[in-house]
Amino acid sequence: MACSMVQLSRRLSLTFFAVLVLGLALGCDSSDDPCDLDEDGDGVLACEDNCPDVANADQLDSDGDGEGDACDVAPLGERTDCADGLDGDGDGLIDCADPDCDGTCTCSPAPALDASDPVTPDAAFDGDTVRIRGTGLVDVEGNPAVVSLGGVMVPIVASSATELTVEVPAGLPDGARVAVDVETCSGSDVAADALLIVDPCTEAPVLTAISPTVGPAGTVVSLVGSNLLGAGDMPAAVLFGFSKALVVDATETVLRVEAPAGFADGLSVSVTVETCAGTDRLVAAYTYRS
Repeated sequence: MACSMVQLSRRLSLTFFAVLVLGLALGCDSSDDPCDLDEDGDGVLACEDNCPDVANADQLDSDGDGEGDACDVAPLGERTDCADGLDGDGDGLIDCADPDCDGTCTCSPAPALDASDPVTPDAAFDGDTVRIRGTGLVDVEGNPAVVSLGGVMVPIVASSATELTVEVPAGLPDGARVAVDVETCSGSDVAADALLIVDPCTEAPVLTAISPTVGPAGTVVSLVGSNLLGAGDMPAAVLFGFSKALVVDATETVLRVEAPAGFADGLSVSVTVETCAGTDRLVAAYTYRS
């Protein structure tokens, strides 16, 4: 009888050991469930942690992309060049507009097209160059704005913060007025129906005389020459110094314009005419006298 009890005890011990080994092999320990783990030790279980491999007890997610700031490609405070036009963490927000950027960078002002004269000349054909005017047309790195004419991105010929020279692309429909769109990493602006697409200009304007040559701002001045109408019979653009003059009446040989304001009494300024075929200028042609 004693021998039978010893044998039974041994059999029970072996059975318990076999069950224990089988249980471990099958992973029956509930503590092995990934959702019950906190591998980064931040007090947040893995299944609820927005950054399970890096401790972030605050669970901050500044850009709302579902991934904690501590796990973003470029964590909060590390991207100092917010004006590079890039989306450093891939969250769909350009860095300059991304709250993940630490605020130490300086983003350029958003571009703004000139409200009265966004493009000169305002009629052109493919291959012509036109000048886009406004402010904030380059970013803080000196990169020019991206420019589209009628939805087509165009090459930049020359650039400054207030003026971009671009080439009109082929394929825009004749007779159509198209939008001018400028965009930097800081924002964008658009001037609807700003540029008329016309047949190509053939001959450059020639300016031979103006009358009167002296007067106050607002004086109606006659400009005499040839080819003063550009493509589509659009009158040449007229500048007194760097200020655009209002064209009152226009023919191929005579333009009547108003002398623009903003010049000191006694100052003599050049007068320039411009079409898509070219420009001509009379130096110190008009003197402002009140």
